[in-house]
Amino acid sequence: MDKNLDSIPEFPLEGKTVLLLDDEKLLRQIVTMMLEELGASVLPVESGEQAIDTFKNSKQNIDIVILDLRMSGMDGLSVYKQIKALKNDAKIALSSGISPDNSLLNMLKNDGSIFIEKPYDIDKLAVEIFRLLNQK
Repeated sequence: MDKNLDSIPEFPLEGKTVLLLDDEKLLRQIVTMMLEELGASVLPVESGEQAIDTFKNSKQNIDIVILDLRMSGMDGLSVYKQIKALKNDAKIALSSGISPDNSLLNMLKNDGSIFIEKPYDIDKLAVEIFRLLNQK
């Protein structure tokens, strides 16, 4: 077991609501199951427009947003910027199988957001999201 897991509870996302955006249906279903296993309620969406609409309608109930960076249609960075415009302190994790450039990583860090590399590993996902939710 990952030593980083020692510092987090068994269900680190218990009572939390996650908005999950990924345009790949199978990946969206798998990540939804992972997040539910960690205790979260998940609002899975398949497009940037759906993510923004869902966030607008439920922003007071959404604890964290996970966005796929590279998608057909509206990409994750565009969605990220619109969600930050709606709620500047939104907790957001951008995600991709391709590492982003340093300017994007610095922007995320400065905004209090994170990058999570795909493929997802449930332990790593738990640690990263728990840290994001609990950072000051």
